[in-house]
This record gives sequence, C-alpha cells and structure tokens, in this order.
Amino acid sequence: MPEQNDRPSYGQDPEGRGPYGVPPQGQDRQGRPDYGPTGQGAYGMGPGHRQNADGRPPQGAYGQPPHGGYGQPPQGWPQQPQPGARYGTTPYEAHGMQRLEEPPKYRALLTATLVSLAVYVVSAVPGFLMFGDAAGFRSMIDESIAEQGQQLSADQLESIDQVLGIVTGMGMAFMAFWMVVVVGLYLLVYVGLRGRRNWARVTGIVFAILALVFTLPSLFALPFMGGAGMFSAVVSLVSVAVDIWWLVLAFNGQISRYLEQRALMS
Repeated sequence: MPEQNDRPSYGQDPEGRGPYGVPPQGQDRQGRPDYGPTGQGAYGMGPGHRQNADGRPPQGAYGQPPHGGYGQPPQGWPQQPQPGARYGTTPYEAHGMQRLEEPPKYRALLTATLVSLAVYVVSAVPGFLMFGDAAGFRSMIDESIAEQGQQLSADQLESIDQVLGIVTGMGMAFMAFWMVVVVGLYLLVYVGLRGRRNWARVTGIVFAILALVFTLPSLFALPFMGGAGMFSAVVSLVSVAVDIWWLVLAFNGQISRYLEQRALMS
C-alpha cells in the first residue's frame, strides 16, 4: 500500500487548527477561549456574551453600547430619583432651593401700602385748600396793614393782588406736581410688591424712613396748634402710625426671605 502522507493538505494548519487565519470554533484569533477558566466570559463580559471574530464585544449601532445608554442602569434595576426631587418632599427648583409659600402677612403689606397712599392724599388736602384761598390771604394782609395803621393806594393794592395770584398759582402747581410724583412712587412700590419683587420692598423701606424723618418733627408742634391745625396734626399722627406698621411688615423675616428667594429664582 502506498504510504499515507501525514503532511496537511494545502490551506490547513499543520497543528490541525483549520484554515490559516480562521480560529477554531470557540476560540479567538489568539487561540484564547471565549470563556475563562471559571466559566465566565471575557473581561468585562458576563457569561453568555460572545465576542466577535476580532475579539471585540458585540455592539448595536455605531457608538451605542449593547445594553442601554451609558450611565443607565441595566433593565430591571431600580431607577435613581431625578435631580431636584426627594422622596416624600416637594420638588426643588433649579437653584436647589425649595420654593417658599407666600407668607400670610404679605397681603397685609399690600394693604398697608394702599392705606399709606390714602393717608398721604388726605394730608395734601389742607395744602391745596390753603393755596386755593386767595381771598383768605388777602384778608390776612389787610388785617396786618390795618394793625400797623398804614394806608395803601389803589395801585399798591392791585400789586398785592397780582403777587398773591402768582404765589397761590405757583403753590398750587408745585403741590400738584409733588403729589403726582409721590403717588407715582407709591404705585411703583405697590406694583412691584404685587409682582413679588424684592426691590419694591427695599424701595418702600427707604421711602417710609424718609417720611418718618420729615413727619416726626411736626408732632412736637401739636401743643401750639389751634383748631385750624388740629386736622393736620391728626393726619400726621395717622401717617406716622401707618408708616411704622408698613416697616414692621416689610422687615418681617418670612416676607423678606420670600421676596429674596423670588429675586434669586427670577
């Protein structure tokens, strides 16, 4: 019988590993099995995960991991809570602060602002009446001239009337202008507070302190005021009380924290 040739046929590995370049089934190109000695898969892979022919783990679409997105727990694992929320609590805002509820006294602050505005308007009434009473000014001048025993000519009396007309007219115009400015500032503060703006609270505090500084000295003249000045005295007392009430509310801790948080979150 002719001798059998022990040499491998063309294209076979001399060691019986199949055609050149193709690893036997169950091994990679380096001759390493897909499963480790303990039955586990290749490093980083669990049992049952096979490698591709080039030794890389299987992947889905280009750049996508085989099981879910990066940073996502495997299917069946408990989901982590979303940022900004804790179990059993109300959600947190983007700045990490829990939104505060409107304090119960905040409505009282708005009411105090309107009350202070009304008191100011009432306090301005005597000034308008005084400058609008040109005849009263003229009678006061006539009494002063009569007490001095002087006699004025018709031209002098006419000049006095002209001066009185100019003074009362300018006084009325100035008071009207000032009243418009003050009412506008009151409305600015009130609208800002309605919009939950902290700058409105700070602005109102400045105006209230200035009002107290200019009003308190007039209270020392109360014992010397007659019947005509009693109305202004009472209005001044009410104005001081309302301004103090407003400041107490504006400096309230709950109101200040509420508006400061709103300012940070806006």
